[in-house]
Amino acid sequence: GNLTKTGSGSLTLAASNDFTGSNNLTIGTLTLSSGSALTATSAVNLTGGTLLLGSDSNQINDSATLTLAGGNLGSMGFDENLNTLTLSADSAIALNGGNSILTFANSSSETWTASTVLTITDWDGWFNSGGGNDQIHFGSGGLSGGQVDQIYFLNPGGETGFFSAKLLPGGEVIPVMIPEPSTYFGGFMILGVAGLHFWRRKRGSSDPVHHEEFQG
Repeated sequence: GNLTKTGSGSLTLAASNDFTGSNNLTIGTLTLSSGSALTATSAVNLTGGTLLLGSDSNQINDSATLTLAGGNLGSMGFDENLNTLTLSADSAIALNGGNSILTFANSSSETWTASTVLTITDWDGWFNSGGGNDQIHFGSGGLSGGQVDQIYFLNPGGETGFFSAKLLPGGEVIPVMIPEPSTYFGGFMILGVAGLHFWRRKRGSSDPVHHEEFQG
């Protein structure tokens, strides 16, 4: 069967779950707090709300696809391996709470809805070479040029502004050092309501947000 969370409250999965259907979040917060919280699920669909990797790395089935359709993913300092990534509405990934490495399968053949934006916050790493504290990988050639153009980094590595992305030959996505003028001055329009709300909420919460000294 499937697991669908509705309602604005919070839900924590603190035990092993063996359901093989999809995990669907539409609103509120879903926190994974078990080493095998979603190790059998076939898909994770975030149409709203926030999914937090709350207590351990590799809590989601490596074969599960991730669809960001207006929802947000917070790594909380943990690593995760997933299948392909699909983007169908403005969404955000926060590499908050500590060093995180997120790895996706080659997603270049997946449909990313035109004009939608994936905003990455709390990134800390090496601008030119990658391989820093926080990393997002898509495998070699794992994104199309158009998909890369839909990714922006907000305030990466201690810098201020919105920065466009580039895909390194090894598959890591990193910010381009020079901020995009259109996003720097009109960035809050590009970020979208979901991503902006997520960033503001994280910055205003009592939970510590990870910031490392800029490496580069």
